[in-house]
Amino acid sequence: MAKITVTNIPDELYQSVKDRARQQKRSLSREVIVCLEAALKMKGNDASKIIARARALRKGVSGRLTDETLRALKSEGRL
Repeated sequence: MAKITVTNIPDELYQSVKDRARQQKRSLSREVIVCLEAALKMKGNDASKIIARARALRKGVSGRLTDETLRALKSEGRL
């Protein structure tokens, strides 16, 4: 496996990672890996994809949604 050395970590950040590692019963190195993996997976949720998805969903809604329409959909269990 590869190794990384990170320098000039702010004291508060270091302490936060160290505390979290202890809470999760992980080594400091393992906690850093878990945090990096989580941050890189979040990359897939960029704004353009979210907007495209919202626009596609909006096209699927025919007409204008009124309170009456929403109540009917809710009673059918669709919302």
